[in-house]
Amino acid sequence: MAAPRGRSAPACVLLPLLLGFVLLLQGAPSQAGDTVAAGRPLSGGDSLVSKRGKFRLGFFQPDNSSDHWYLGIWYNQISLHTTVWVANREAAITDPASSQLSIASDGNMVILDHRRSTVWSTNVTGVVASNSTTVGVILDTGNLVLADASNTSAVRWQSFDHFGDTWLPGGKLGRNKRTGEVTQLVAWKGYNDPSPSPFSLELDPGGSSQYLLKWNGGEQYWSSGNWTGHAFTAVPEMTPTDASPLSKYTFGYVDGADESYFVYDVTDESVVTRFLFDVTGQIKFLTWVEAAKEWMLFWSEPKKQCDVYAVCGPFGVCTENALPSCSCPRGFSQRRPGEWLQNDHTAGCARNAGLACSDRDGQHQKNSKNDDDRFYTMDDARLPSSARSAAAASARDCELACLGNCSCTAYSYTGGGGCSLWYGDLINLQDTTASGGGSSISIRLAASEFSGTGNARKLVIGLAAAGSVAAVAAIVLATILILRSRRIKSLRRVEGSLMAFTYRDLQFVTKNFTEKLGGGAFGSVFKGSLPDATPVAVKKLEGVRQGDEA
Repeated sequence: MAAPRGRSAPACVLLPLLLGFVLLLQGAPSQAGDTVAAGRPLSGGDSLVSKRGKFRLGFFQPDNSSDHWYLGIWYNQISLHTTVWVANREAAITDPASSQLSIASDGNMVILDHRRSTVWSTNVTGVVASNSTTVGVILDTGNLVLADASNTSAVRWQSFDHFGDTWLPGGKLGRNKRTGEVTQLVAWKGYNDPSPSPFSLELDPGGSSQYLLKWNGGEQYWSSGNWTGHAFTAVPEMTPTDASPLSKYTFGYVDGADESYFVYDVTDESVVTRFLFDVTGQIKFLTWVEAAKEWMLFWSEPKKQCDVYAVCGPFGVCTENALPSCSCPRGFSQRRPGEWLQNDHTAGCARNAGLACSDRDGQHQKNSKNDDDRFYTMDDARLPSSARSAAAASARDCELACLGNCSCTAYSYTGGGGCSLWYGDLINLQDTTASGGGSSISIRLAASEFSGTGNARKLVIGLAAAGSVAAVAAIVLATILILRSRRIKSLRRVEGSLMAFTYRDLQFVTKNFTEKLGGGAFGSVFKGSLPDATPVAVKKLEGVRQGDEA
């Protein structure tokens, strides 16, 4: 019964009601459970949590600022938000409140946007009868499964077969020998952009037991080496960890009749570990350190950032151990600065000024006769990929060979006829100034990068600097002349007396004994002029005994 108006309700009545209300609010998120089913969609700020609370599934923003939302899985029991899987990597939604994860009429798990259009689906065919027979469940392993409602161990689809950039313990990364399907890890495009990048990790499609890092599906830039029974040959860090009786990790490679895969697991549930394919194109094995509230790096490959293929994009320059590691050479600027801020350099660098040369039917064409392209030489560089050899007797011949083809963007001459030419984009260019031992490469630029309107500001600055130097030099010279003049004037003749001159004074008045009037046995006579224009004749004594006197 409510208390009469104007009177306070007894504490014994309010306290249980207030406590019950608070408990109801606190318990609301956990009551969502770990399952999405027909008639029970997930939307807005709701989320699912695995049974023991290890992982959470819901909608999130990578940068908390854009209008891009994704359905993802992240750790629920660590303070730093760390996403381990994203469903709609290539199709972000803009309004999570009106979007939802639900079970479709055909039994698939789907994401519907605000227009109720399907933006993502488990896309299982031929095995699901209706939406009333399947459910979606988030497990304590971080695996999202589509399973039979009556028996959730009967899995129809699982996120562990569709990795993103993270490989969790218990997941299998390998190849289905019956279908030929290969599971992959694919890095995020940027730290705030989960869309797929060109970097991928997969088991060798050729049938060996090695894992390969690739760029754009083709260019291989690292290999794990084959499995030895205890470790991969190029990953020595695995050997002591798996061999130790105190190890908290287990590793195993399985080569069966139907599938080949590698799997790792953790024996201690208090250890939180993940295998990440970073946006830098490197794979990293990380462990969460609760005391430091951060991820600790255990190992990474490739060890050197600049060994990642095309890590800085076209015309980008990689510098090992530098922050940032990517930059643009002279005459170029970041193509997409916003992406560079997210450590996504795949777009590379773009020219500040277009080349005068254009390629018309393979012929060298110029816009005018006075705007020839020129070359900027970069010393101490690791040369880019895909060089072509050309015959050249000298560096000039090599330069002309490049100028003669409009598609040629750079050349390098090493002497002895060693001429290398590059056509199109420069990939994997590295600055080795810090470590030394590199080669020189000459990069083709527009003439305006060196002079003219394109360099007007640099020219003004140069002229101003030169003018300042000249002014300072003139002031110094004038000061010297005045002081010298005053010193000589101070030696003017007093009536009836002689004047004494130093040798340096005589050098000055005779212009260093340049105009000879005559000579005798003891020396030569030179014409001179005092500062007040008084003409003088100076005899310079010459001889072995007398030395250099005047």
